[in-house]
Amino acid sequence: MLVGAVTGLSLLAIVTPALAQAPSEVAVDGVTPSFALMDVDGERSKVEAEVGMGVTTKGASAQLWSGRLRAQIMLDPTFGFYGTLQGGGVTSSNSDFGMGSPEAGGLIHLRPSANTNVSFHAGVAVSLLNDDSLGGELAAAAARPSDLALVVGGTSWLRGGASAAFHDRSVFARLDLGFDQQIDAEDGDDNETLTHLNAGIGFGNQQWSAAAELQLLRVDGEHAETAGVSLHYRGKTAAPYLLITRPIGGDLFRDVITLSAGASFF
Repeated sequence: MLVGAVTGLSLLAIVTPALAQAPSEVAVDGVTPSFALMDVDGERSKVEAEVGMGVTTKGASAQLWSGRLRAQIMLDPTFGFYGTLQGGGVTSSNSDFGMGSPEAGGLIHLRPSANTNVSFHAGVAVSLLNDDSLGGELAAAAARPSDLALVVGGTSWLRGGASAAFHDRSVFARLDLGFDQQIDAEDGDDNETLTHLNAGIGFGNQQWSAAAELQLLRVDGEHAETAGVSLHYRGKTAAPYLLITRPIGGDLFRDVITLSAGASFF
């Protein structure tokens, strides 16, 4: 946990000076699209922090905690890079916390029209702590199954994805497609392949917006689906949000309701 905290603080120290020099996102009329469960977008430089608390609705009583730190730096309106650190844990009679594998990569952001954004990203998540905390995996992945690769203890992955977003006046929508390929399976074991789809639709104006979001994960014939509702406010230098998620199907996770609070800083 200490190593993970130092890594997170170091990421903030590197990113914060660059934010002041990075280009701003292109201003648009009407709604400003905002989601909480999507992949990196490349629209502007920002740092995002999130903390979540989940409760189980079936089985043993426990509280699940998750945390995530993400930064993306745009070198110009098209090219940039990003980093993510995620972890979590369970508080019960047997508490269990863990930190996931840090991820870093590059991204490309394109604007085919004034109402459309397309982005591509590729990166690697490298296991540094060899942390096999089951509590950390459950807490983080129940709320965000698409990021399961970041919290599976002691594993490293290649990650890639593509996103498309559209907005028109007060309505916006987005679709993400992504994959994760394990690269460090032990001798005799096969490397896992994960695929995910994120989808969302929302409405609002340049300051306030609300969105309904969905994450779908598939791995070795098993699957998980988590739905979420998010509320966003966008200020000049920060955009706080609230998010409620709950698994709605699948084989991988217990029934967990998670309330998360986060903010992006520009």
